[in-house]
Amino acid sequence: MKKTKRFFKLLFRSSTGTAGVLIFLLVCIAAIFAEQLAPYDPNMMDLMNMTKPPAWMEGGSISHLLGTDNLGRDIFSRMLHGARVSLTVGFLATICSGIVGTILGLISGYFGGIVDHVIMRIADAFYAIPGILLALVTLMVVQSSGIGTLVIVIAAISWVQYARLIRAEVLRLKGKEFVRASRTIGASPWFIISHHIVPNVWPTFIVVSTMSVASSILTEASLSFLGVGIQSPLISWGGMLSDGRALLATHWWVATFPGIMITIAILGITFMGNWLRDVLDPHNKGL
Repeated sequence: MKKTKRFFKLLFRSSTGTAGVLIFLLVCIAAIFAEQLAPYDPNMMDLMNMTKPPAWMEGGSISHLLGTDNLGRDIFSRMLHGARVSLTVGFLATICSGIVGTILGLISGYFGGIVDHVIMRIADAFYAIPGILLALVTLMVVQSSGIGTLVIVIAAISWVQYARLIRAEVLRLKGKEFVRASRTIGASPWFIISHHIVPNVWPTFIVVSTMSVASSILTEASLSFLGVGIQSPLISWGGMLSDGRALLATHWWVATFPGIMITIAILGITFMGNWLRDVLDPHNKGL
């Protein structure tokens, strides 16, 4: 109960933290209840209402609040359903990369030696290649752009940050008295890792994961914008940007509103991640 009270106390003390959590919750609600909130089928074409401007512009209509695209599809409805796909990719990629990177970081940091050398050299190889370029080439080679493929590709370029940070935390914790005491009484390495190391690296994992969700959403949007990410009939914010880039000069709203949504979501998650970092930092317990 005390922890919960402290959590909310620290949340309401931080304006950016509060804003970040609220934005994150609103985006999640939009994604979960997209079918109930969307006024139209997101893929329903209406050729009589192509490139209709937003409601507040001349020629706009309240029935299409944010206007329509070049096929007459309602942009607001597509943005709500796009939130579902973009968040799904972001969360799943973060979970996959987090699990792989954390396990490798724990093994590398605790056991050291040749194991540490091999894992870190593999991480260096991945780190040396620009992530978006590696993802782009991989998706072009496999010629598959479903959610599963995209999640695997994004996870493959995101695990390195987990491995490096978790390894650094493990190296710091290995010298602590409670770890040395466990070794002295004959505890196995896996017992020490699971009972002493993992609980102490958990805050680092949470903070990195929060930032990774934002990074994964941005990567998905970039790949979809380049035409190798999510493909129709699935809808993502990046795909909507790609659909509207040719119309920017004449019908700016087709691409602008998805772009604004990506920016708001990334900012919200980043604010929340920065706040979580401050809350989980043991040096800030007195805040």
